Amino acid sequence: FFYFSGRSSNEAGFLLQLFARAYGTNNVNNCSYYCHQASGVGLSQTIGSGTATIQVDDVAKSDLVFLIGANPASNHPRLITKLAAVRKRGGRVVVINPLREPGLERFKIPSKPLSLLFGSEIASDYIQIKPQGDMAFLHGIAKKLVEMNAVEDTFITQHTLNYDEYRTFLANLSWEDITVSAGVSVDDISKVAEIYAAAKNVIFSWCMGITHHEHGVANVQTIVNLALMRGMVGRPGAGLLPIRGHSNVQGMGTMNVTPELKKTVFEKL
Repeated sequence: FFYFSGRSSNEAGFLLQLFARAYGTNNVNNCSYYCHQASGVGLSQTIGSGTATIQVDDVAKSDLVFLIGANPASNHPRLITKLAAVRKRGGRVVVINPLREPGLERFKIPSKPLSLLFGSEIASDYIQIKPQGDMAFLHGIAKKLVEMNAVEDTFITQHTLNYDEYRTFLANLSWEDITVSAGVSVDDISKVAEIYAAAKNVIFSWCMGITHHEHGVANVQTIVNLALMRGMVGRPGAGLLPIRGHSNVQGMGTMNVTPELKKTVFEKL
């Protein structure tokens, strides 16, 4: 078994994985693969790319950010300052997390004197679902969007597949099953759905609270579905953001520090 750091350079990553395969094994891994492999698979199977659809500057153009199963107050300082800026200009940050993290309610940004003294607001809405209740909660928002007739029909028709099947799936879900599984009320779900329906530019962000699950890939696919229902993919200020941490996460994957090689890479090697 070979395990490499996600902080290695591209050149080192390539040589390390090549060394492991010359030794005689594909059992090659790195920390970022564990963290976000569910994101890579879920995104690739839905939108065709395993990476984020936005850049960090897009957060400045959004008026609503969903933060699902993540704690940037502890782990992603650059993002937490962006979220504080969203709130300061009147946008909303909906936090979905079983645990109430004080840093996601109010965070002291050291580089800003007023924030350091008094703190900056982060969450506009804090939804404490059950552990593993993410998918049920997100399906509930989607179901409510359909009931409110708040989906973007033109975008769905032009840019998506299988919406009718998904709509039928949602219709067959009972509110009782959704609320029991999610651990929140229909009123809580309706409130978030109304916030989403009223927003113009929405970013969905998530981290290991979504991916480190038995159904991590399905969790990610459910987030993508919710974004596609209102056309929040493929334009500035809106999109999908798996929150990755290490400095060279993407590079290590591109250099094949993974258990499975892409066919073209395998052929070239």
